[in-house]
Amino acid sequence: MYINTNTHFLPKNFIVHTFYGERTCFCWNQNELIIFPYGNNDSVEVLIAPAPIKIVQCFDGRIFLICIPRGVYKLSRDREFAVLSKSAIGIGTVFYEVLIPRNGYLYLDNKQKMSNKLLFKLSSKEINSNQLCVHLLNVETTTECFMKALTNNYSTVENLCIIADGQKLLTLINETVQIIHSSIYSIRDVIPVWKNNKIVALLLATTTNVVVIMHPKDDTLIFETIYLKTEIQAICAGFSQSLDDMLWIVYLYESQLYYAKKQLLVDDIHQIRIQDKSFVCLHTYDSKMILGLTQDKQLVEISINTIERNLSIENDTFINLHSNMLETATVIMEKIYKGTQELQVLNETLTTETDKLKRINLYAHKDKNPLRLSRSTNHSWYLLMVTDEDDSTDEAFRDIFKTDNSLREFSIHVNKQTSKRIEIAPAKPKI
Repeated sequence: MYINTNTHFLPKNFIVHTFYGERTCFCWNQNELIIFPYGNNDSVEVLIAPAPIKIVQCFDGRIFLICIPRGVYKLSRDREFAVLSKSAIGIGTVFYEVLIPRNGYLYLDNKQKMSNKLLFKLSSKEINSNQLCVHLLNVETTTECFMKALTNNYSTVENLCIIADGQKLLTLINETVQIIHSSIYSIRDVIPVWKNNKIVALLLATTTNVVVIMHPKDDTLIFETIYLKTEIQAICAGFSQSLDDMLWIVYLYESQLYYAKKQLLVDDIHQIRIQDKSFVCLHTYDSKMILGLTQDKQLVEISINTIERNLSIENDTFINLHSNMLETATVIMEKIYKGTQELQVLNETLTTETDKLKRINLYAHKDKNPLRLSRSTNHSWYLLMVTDEDDSTDEAFRDIFKTDNSLREFSIHVNKQTSKRIEIAPAKPKI
């Protein structure tokens, strides 16, 4: 589906929300915004927001714009912007609560009660909405086991916020915050992970090629670090429909699309690059599909079945290298070294035998004695047949073969016949 506008507009971000009961697509670039029913490619008007838009957030069918550097605005049905707070950088667990930085601390302001509460000290005194990530979870869209792990089995909690500030990850529940994770990487985004139309985990995107998957296990939170092939421009993830605990990931970097799959609690990750359209943004549409926005203003649907089918192909598969993979490297190197030593011994033996043949040929050529050389198949000695009956031949052969080559001394036995037979065999080792 191509995006058509009445004026020039090049979208960089998009998201699909239910707006007054209708699936609606929101596309924006800086403060320019277009809104249209998903699936309808009629030409639409470009709206001008009060400030550059960071994200379009939905609360029970209500749409809010979180702006940069600050400001939260409500979008009316008539496409008008109402100020909720010009100094806020996010929304709390309900739409009338806003997050406002003051003097290096984050406060929760309640617009209904006209009250505020200190939450925690921020990682930076000069913070804006780009530096704080806020994601809302509720019991309707999140699995029960994930909510229990996040709330320590408090069954009465219906809404909570996940807040990422620098390297800290916190929960906001009933106006109370708690740190649940400290990362060595700065967290720049929090992405929901879906399965069967429910959020079952969260993916923490960092400023590097590292992402962290946060998922429940036995009512506790597990944090697994995943190393992707490149840095991350946009990312979305979900769980396989057919395999338990198998996570698929689709991510984007410099317009290149990558697929990855990883089984939970297993280090290996398989990644492939997809030669496809040039994308600028990705988002999960539902548990069976993700959407990609291309550079030519097209919304492309990618089914999860297509992703899993591509990941089943093992060609061009990359596996991350971890330190535990090198534990047997020493044993392997020792075996290689031992094999090299054996090969060296064989090579020295070959050199010795070759040298013998050269000396025999040299003698035969010099004295023009017809020689015939053969090696016994059952013994480690040579047979030289000489047709010359001159006794001096015996001495000549003694001079040639009575050597100490490679620390091996050879003895020579001569049988005086019309045709002389000379056996050359290794001497017994000296004790």
